[in-house]
Amino acid sequence: MYTEFTTDALFTTRTRRIISALVLFFFIFTFYSPAVASAVDKARENWNPPVNSLEHVNPVGKTLESLNAQVRELKQTVADSGEKGDRPDVEPMLEEIATLADEFVERDEQTRAEIRSTEAHLRNEGVAGKVLERHQAYKQHYQRQADAVREHVQRLAEWKPQEQNLDDLKTAIDDLQPYLEYPARNPQESFSNDLDFVSPPPRSLFTEQSDINALLNLNGDETWSQSDFLETDSATAAGENIEEKVSELSGDPLAMFQWVHDNLDYVPSYGVMQGADYTLASGRGNAFDISSTLIAMYREAGIPARYSYGTVALPAEAVQNWVGDVANVDAATNILSQGGIPQTQVSYGGAAEEIEMEHVWVEAYVDGQWVALDPSFKQYDYQEGVDIESEVPLDAEGLVNQLESGATVNESEGWVQGVDAASLQTELNDYQSQVESFINNQHPDATLGEVLGSRSIIPNEADSLAAVELPYEQIQASAVRPNLPQGLFYEFRLQIGDTTGGQFGIPVQWNSLQAELDRPTPELLGKDLAISFRPASQADEQAIASYIPDDLEDPEDLPSSLPANSIHMIGEITLDGEVVESTGQVTLGEAMMTRLGYVKPQHGWRKSENHLTAGQYQAVGLDMQGISPDQLESLQSDLEGVQSKLEAEDFSGLTRHDLTGAILQSGIQGYLAETYAMDRIAAQSSGIIYHRSPSYGTFSTSMQVQYNFGIAQKVLFSGVVMDMDRIESNTESRENCYEDWVAFNRSSGMRSSAYEHIIPERLFSTENSQAEGVSTAKALSKAMADGQRIYTLTEDNEEQLSNITIDDEARSEIQQALSRGYEVTVHQKPINVNGWEGSGYSIIDPERGVGAYKISGGVNGGVLQGISTGLSGLLGGIGGFLEKYKTNQIGKVLFSPELERLQKLAGKAGTVGALGLIAQLVNIGNGDADTVDKVGQASSAVFGFALTSFLTSSLLATAPALLAILGGILIAVAVSVVMAQFTKRYFK
Repeated sequence: MYTEFTTDALFTTRTRRIISALVLFFFIFTFYSPAVASAVDKARENWNPPVNSLEHVNPVGKTLESLNAQVRELKQTVADSGEKGDRPDVEPMLEEIATLADEFVERDEQTRAEIRSTEAHLRNEGVAGKVLERHQAYKQHYQRQADAVREHVQRLAEWKPQEQNLDDLKTAIDDLQPYLEYPARNPQESFSNDLDFVSPPPRSLFTEQSDINALLNLNGDETWSQSDFLETDSATAAGENIEEKVSELSGDPLAMFQWVHDNLDYVPSYGVMQGADYTLASGRGNAFDISSTLIAMYREAGIPARYSYGTVALPAEAVQNWVGDVANVDAATNILSQGGIPQTQVSYGGAAEEIEMEHVWVEAYVDGQWVALDPSFKQYDYQEGVDIESEVPLDAEGLVNQLESGATVNESEGWVQGVDAASLQTELNDYQSQVESFINNQHPDATLGEVLGSRSIIPNEADSLAAVELPYEQIQASAVRPNLPQGLFYEFRLQIGDTTGGQFGIPVQWNSLQAELDRPTPELLGKDLAISFRPASQADEQAIASYIPDDLEDPEDLPSSLPANSIHMIGEITLDGEVVESTGQVTLGEAMMTRLGYVKPQHGWRKSENHLTAGQYQAVGLDMQGISPDQLESLQSDLEGVQSKLEAEDFSGLTRHDLTGAILQSGIQGYLAETYAMDRIAAQSSGIIYHRSPSYGTFSTSMQVQYNFGIAQKVLFSGVVMDMDRIESNTESRENCYEDWVAFNRSSGMRSSAYEHIIPERLFSTENSQAEGVSTAKALSKAMADGQRIYTLTEDNEEQLSNITIDDEARSEIQQALSRGYEVTVHQKPINVNGWEGSGYSIIDPERGVGAYKISGGVNGGVLQGISTGLSGLLGGIGGFLEKYKTNQIGKVLFSPELERLQKLAGKAGTVGALGLIAQLVNIGNGDADTVDKVGQASSAVFGFALTSFLTSSLLATAPALLAILGGILIAVAVSVVMAQFTKRYFK
């Protein structure tokens, strides 16, 4: 069996030298970005054509694609003329085909030369025969197809309208077309391609005992022994955190209940999500997870414990306090409903007095009897923050006037042009300075909680378990179980599949399952989940290694691509670096797909479907209710360990997951943690209740693939891509104000979009080399700065889409979104950022303010599917190692400043430590002021981040709609830049 590579076990000095060069090789041929990215080497800034265009990736494929378009047009013209009885005027088209025929011959010769060069290389390097056999098969396939194209296109180009029969022309077209229908590019990707933005509502409330029994898989005849109430599952397993806490509390049942009640923050959501250990570490959870935590602690202490599930009635006012101190019962039930909790309001003739809801609590067997305890229901003491809006008022009208000054607003066509972003940035900076000055002068020792407002759990003060009372007015129906059934667990399902289609106009689509992971989320949280590829055999490894020269003098000596058709890979799904599922052999660069998403209790699998290129490394990030700071600290510790090994030139035992995986994991987990923390802070200062709902995404290496006649010829390394498939939250205005709720949702989406370039830039930039990424917010901002029109499209002005230059796939998606009643903001034509060309656009549900923020490929339709970080996911087992010795020839390259940058990258990714501290800031909502210093500067700077919500709300309230939307995007970008400066300043 082909196992994981390690240096000690397998590699000679020369092989390790090759590995070292490979790692550097992938870092050099990289440009970075989030939802598609870019930051190409400075020497490549002015490349023409764009680096993500088909013209650059596959010149002969571009010619074939152009030929296909011309031949289709010719065929349609001939058909139309036949219906009318006219002789078609086809000479201009035939002239264009003749020009393309000449271009094809030229590029075909170049491609054949590349194929011969590859064959010579493989022979000279003594690569195993089966690799050569694959290459020979591809060579013969290409030559047959290309010869046929030459023959048939020549027949078309030479057809004479006055001398030949029209049927001959039709025959020539029909003979040529099958050879032109192969895809020449990567399958087009629409990142976060699900337009279903809103989770389905909860089912109806169960009030009958029979319904509760059926939900819990009970038939009424169950008998359990005491040992059953000590058995653990993934929800109640005792990890290190549980063990330490039980020991700290000496296993005392009252102390354990009171600690869980008094320290774990309640999140209104439904189903087992996190498990006990992760809930304790994160400091928050829903009723299922908090109950699981107490049960796990009791069982660890040898105390039998079980779940009780039922429908309970709670006082409406107590629920309003419990879910966030909301002003009325409607806001409370809105929050519960968004969290998926079945519930209803109960009135006894007037206003709603109670809320009935399905709920989970605990029973523990203490002193010979079962004692009922509810650790998740609690009341909070809320403290108001500083009233910044009154103390430092924002001149919203003046801000709108600045936006309008010099701008052209065409309401009828739905576009804005010429907004002065610089003045908006100045206004933002001035206002933040005013806020900082006010806090520094008036509240110099204030904590974040004191500035923004805080809440703290009112402790349970019972002096015995017997004195603990359940808070319910009544229990309608209930039942007990030792452990909850799997139907009440969240699961995450990740599939890898092969594809079909791509020819004769059929889109590339899912074909059959190749590998699958399907597990309850408590088994996955806190672990590194990834998709990666390794060479399928020693021969494939040898073929890859053969492209690294022995006498490297300079990074320019490294190749920028690898042959694909002759190298086979095996895809792997890994958990903490351990392989849990594998695919069969696939060709490097082969078009594959992933399906991923949560299986929600009482609902089906809600999935995303994305393209995958064989050779990528994908780090998958999961966030159920906020990333645990412990998880980030663990990741930082791992990265620091790798950094120490690199600096000590100790490469023993390192695998692709130690460097490639850890850096990508730091990116995806950092994104989830920072967006969560900043949304919490913004919500706190905006009168919004905010909870993160189950979310997921990927941070990946990627490649551009040159496909010729249906087979990948070579792969080019193209950077990294952050693709957030689903970022969801449970939000509500404290005052149940619809406009405030929509405004916050819009501002949150804009901020999240901006982070898709901020996080990768932070990871891959150094003091001497600034990486530049592209996100939707940044693309729209740059387009506006370039003087483009920024369109806001709805069903009312969808005809304006014809004035926008964007690739066909994005255009189709925009049309689909408009037909659903969504709002699309998009710029007039593609932008160019360091050689990457494309467009950014947002698709928003205007009723809720939520949506998707997307990046498209450019005018040529070449969607950049990622950006391969030089982290060599492609190399599977042999990625992630560095050469041990500086004294040889390769050391001149590997230990140059370029490599020092690489060596520091693991440490650079350790900026995730800053993210860990930022994640701690969310505790300001729980009154935990000790997580940050009592520094007014820090308080005011963090508060400045929340200005996005204030300013966006002001804009939406006072500005014309088009200016409000564009202004909100610009503010999100500006505030994100300030945030990045803050984290660098305060969290070293």
